[in-house]
Amino acid sequence: MRIEIHVERFCLNRHLYRYIRRKVLACIGEWKARVRKVMVSLTDVMLGCGSIEKRCLVEMELDGLPGGVVCQQIDRDTLCAIDRSMACMGGLLRCTLLASEVSSG
Repeated sequence: MRIEIHVERFCLNRHLYRYIRRKVLACIGEWKARVRKVMVSLTDVMLGCGSIEKRCLVEMELDGLPGGVVCQQIDRDTLCAIDRSMACMGGLLRCTLLASEVSSG
């Protein structure tokens, strides 16, 4: 499994890098063998009224499932955006892989 972390208009230090990797591994959990690639993109986005928010987009490529799984969350706080997107992805990943096991077996 490969983990890629991309940032745009943002500074990625080693602490944030390690935090993201830890969150990705916790999110994947027991499904690690089914995940080929994880891409995490962090971006500063400008919303209405000059508000700067952090967007965390997570994409996973899975064995046996075309198209993969995508989840995105936006929050003012970087860690909250990461935590929320990983929590969302964890639930989505679980539902997707359980459904694929039921339909194939």
